[in-house]
Amino acid sequence: MYVPTIADCVRGSAALRRRQATIRALALGVDRVEVTGAEKLPAEGPVVLAVNHRNYLDGPFLLGFLPRPINCLVKIEAFTPRAGW
Repeated sequence: MYVPTIADCVRGSAALRRRQATIRALALGVDRVEVTGAEKLPAEGPVVLAVNHRNYLDGPFLLGFLPRPINCLVKIEAFTPRAGW
């Protein structure tokens, strides 16, 4: 099993970049996606994003369209039988 190094977590691994590219391709194939304000994010250092979700695709899209690795907090309701596993 692949265990990311600290550098991978901070700068992003090749596997993460592949996942981001896949998510972007899928998202753009499904519908038009508009990203606003991404240029305001610093390239390095800590950032807190508070995202107001409109649906369950916002989380994966966030991963796909941000140019850096992210960690997410997800509420437990996202894993109930109607929406999760």
